[in-house]
Amino acid sequence: MKKFKKEKDNLSLFFVVRGIFEKLNKNRKRQIIVLIFLMVFSAFSEVFSLALIIPFISLLTSPEKLFNNNLIQIIAQNLNINSTNELIFPITFIFIFSIFISSIIKLLTLFLSHRLSAAIGSDISSKGLSQIIYQPFEWHIEKNSSELIVALTNSINKTVNFVRESLQIIISALIIFVMSISLYLIEPEIFLIAFFIIIFSYFLLIIKIKNRLGKYGKIIKERSIRQVQSTQEAIASLVNIKLDKTYKKFVEDYKSVEIPLRRIIANSIFLAQFPKLLLEALSLVLLVILSYVLLITNSNENILQKIGILAFAAQKMLPEFQKIFASWANLKTNKSLVSQVLNILNQPYIGFKKKKDLIPYSPKKIISLKDISYSYPNSNISIIKNFNLNIEIGEKIGIVGKTGTGKSTFLNLFMGLLRPNSGEFLLDEKDITQEKNNIFLERFQLSISYIPQDFYIKDGTIIENIAYGQKKEEFDYEKAYWAIGIAQMSDFIDKTEIGLNTSVGERGKKLSGGQKQRLIIARALYKDTDFMILDEATSALDAFTEKKLIEKLCKIKCTSIIVSHRAASLKYCDRIIEINP
Repeated sequence: MKKFKKEKDNLSLFFVVRGIFEKLNKNRKRQIIVLIFLMVFSAFSEVFSLALIIPFISLLTSPEKLFNNNLIQIIAQNLNINSTNELIFPITFIFIFSIFISSIIKLLTLFLSHRLSAAIGSDISSKGLSQIIYQPFEWHIEKNSSELIVALTNSINKTVNFVRESLQIIISALIIFVMSISLYLIEPEIFLIAFFIIIFSYFLLIIKIKNRLGKYGKIIKERSIRQVQSTQEAIASLVNIKLDKTYKKFVEDYKSVEIPLRRIIANSIFLAQFPKLLLEALSLVLLVILSYVLLITNSNENILQKIGILAFAAQKMLPEFQKIFASWANLKTNKSLVSQVLNILNQPYIGFKKKKDLIPYSPKKIISLKDISYSYPNSNISIIKNFNLNIEIGEKIGIVGKTGTGKSTFLNLFMGLLRPNSGEFLLDEKDITQEKNNIFLERFQLSISYIPQDFYIKDGTIIENIAYGQKKEEFDYEKAYWAIGIAQMSDFIDKTEIGLNTSVGERGKKLSGGQKQRLIIARALYKDTDFMILDEATSALDAFTEKKLIEKLCKIKCTSIIVSHRAASLKYCDRIIEINP
C-alpha cells in the first residue's frame, strides 16, 4: 500500500519560511532578488536623507559654519555659491526633495512587495489545489474536507501574509543596518547605548511571548477548521433545522467556535502591536536623557545638531524595529496554518499526462480480477478478500450484496481509484495494479463513465452539468440532447423556456431528486465511453421511469456494471454477482 508523507506541524519558523521559498518557481525567486536590490536602494535613500539633516540643522543653528561641511562645499562649488544666504534655498529644496524621493522609493518597494506576495499566493494556491486533486483516492479518504477548504482559503491567505511579512523583515533590517552605520559614524557611544536598549527590549518581549504566539497559531488552525465544519453542517442540515426548530442549537454551536477564535486572533494582533506604544514612550525618554547627557558633557555648539539627527533617526528607525517585531509575531502566529499549506505542497506529486495526449483504452479480451484483496489505510479488516471475476467485453454485470459488504469499494478498485493490497487486475494480460502499467490504467479510466450514489451538481446550467469539465466552445449540443433522451429528461427540458441553458441552482436545488439523478446519468452518457458503471443510479426514480431508462441503457453497446438493491435495475443484466463480506 502506498505510504503518504507524514504531515508536520512542529517545524521551526526558519524551516517553514525556507520551505515556502523553496516551493517558488525560478521567476518568482528572480523577482525577489530584484526586490531585494530595490530594498537596498531604499535603505541608502534613507541614509541620504539622514546625511542632509546635518547641513539643514546647521542652517538653522549655525549658518556661518555651513561651509565647514564637506557636502555643503561640494554643493556650493557646483552651484557657484559664495554666501550663506544663497545656500538657504538650495539646502532646503534638496532636503525636501530627498525626503520626497526616499518616500517614493519606499512606496514603490512596498507596492512591489505586496504585488509579489499576491503573485506568490496565487502560485501557491493553484499549486496547492493541483497537489490535492492529483493525490491518490486513498489520501482523500483519510482527509477531512473542512481541513482542505481551510488550507486552500484561510491558510493560503495567511501564507501570502507570511511571504509579505518575511519581505518586510528584510526591508526593515536593511534600513536599520544602513542607518545604524551612519549613526555610529556620527555619534558612536550614544548610538550604541540607544541601539542596545531597543534591541534588548524587543529581545525580552520575544522571549516572553513566543510560546504564547505559537500556541495561539495552533488554536487558530484548529478553530478555523471547526468553523468551516460548523458552517457546512448548518447549511447541509437546513431542512432538518427548519423541521426540528433547532436554529438556536446550530447558532450556539457556531458561536462556541467563532467567539474563541476571534478572541485568540485579537490577542495575537495585540501582542504584535502593543510594543509600538511602549517603545514610542521609551524613545522619548531616551531622547530626553541623551539630550541631558549631551548638555552636561559637551560645551560645543553641536548639541542641537546631534539631538536633531538622533530625533530624525529615531523617527526613521523605530517604526522599522516595530515592523520587524510585528512581522515576526505574525509569522509565529501563522506558522501552523502555513505549515498546513507546506504539508500539502510537500506531498508527492502524482504526475498525469494531459487528456489530449491520452487515448481511451478499451480492452479487447476478457477483463480479469484475480484474488483481489483490499483493506483501507490503517485498518486490518479486508473489505474485499480473494475476489475473482472475469468480465466479457460488452457484458452487463449486476452487483448485489448487503449494505457494507464492499460493493462501492469493488467499483473503486475496478475504476483504478484504489489499488488492491494483493491480486491482479488484468486488461489484455496487462496487470494495471503495477506501476509500470500506469499509462494503461489512465487510458482505461478515460473509457469509463461513472454514475455514483453521491454526486455533485454544479451551480450552472443543464448543459454545463452534462458537458462537465468542458469549455463552452467544446459543448456538443447534439450529443447532449441524445443523452437527455436516454436519461428520460426530454419532457422536462421541453417545458423550460431556455432548454439546456436553464439554471439548476447550487447543488441542483431547482431540481427534484429524480431530475438530479437523471441529469447525472445524462452526464455519464454524454461521455460516450465503452464502460458504464452505475452505483444505485436509479434509486430516486419511480418504477416506470426506471424501467424505460434501464431498457435504453442496456441497448447501448458498452460493458456495464450495475450496483443496485432493486431487482428492476438488474432485470436486463447478463449475470448477477453477489459480494459477501
